Amino acid sequence: MLIVQNHLVNESNRVDTLSISGGMAEYSFIPGGPNLIAPYLKNLAATAYLGKETAQKSVDVPVEGNRPKEQTFTTVSPEIPFMILRDPPGDASYSYLEKNTKTETALRFSEQVSGSVNVWAEVKVGTKFELGVFGSSVETEIWGKVRGSLEVGASVSGQERAGHLPLQARTV
Repeated sequence: MLIVQNHLVNESNRVDTLSISGGMAEYSFIPGGPNLIAPYLKNLAATAYLGKETAQKSVDVPVEGNRPKEQTFTTVSPEIPFMILRDPPGDASYSYLEKNTKTETALRFSEQVSGSVNVWAEVKVGTKFELGVFGSSVETEIWGKVRGSLEVGASVSGQERAGHLPLQARTV
C-alpha cells in the first residue's frame, strides 16, 4: 500500500491511498496554482507499506504557472467626520462634550456592480423587377427592413456593516 500526501493540488492536504502491484504504483493528478511565497515550493510525501517494512520519501517541488490576483482594488474615501459639535445660533450659546463621555456610531459600506449585453440584428429583404405592359416597361423595387434586439442585464448590490466604532471624548 502507498499513502500519498499531496500538497501540489489546490486542496490544503490531499491524502490518497494506492495499491502496489508488482512493486509499482501509478499516481496521476493535476497540480494546482503556484506557491507565491518564497521559497515557492509545494510538498509531495509518500509512505510505502510492504509487509512489515515501511519507506518514506518527501520531495519539495516548484509548481509553475500563474495565479490571478484576488481583489486588488483599494480606495480611500475623503476624511469623514464621525461627530460634529455645532455652535447653536444666539448670543452666549456653545456646545461641548464632557470629559469621559463615550459615544458610539455605526458605519456601513455599500457596493453595486452591474452589466448588460445587447445583441441586435437587422435584415433587409426585397426584390427588384421590371413590369412590361403594352410595349412599355416599368422598373419596380420593393424593400423592407426587419430589426430586432435583445438586452440582458444584471445588477448585484451588497451592504456590509463595519460595526460600531466606539469614540472616546476628550476635552481640548
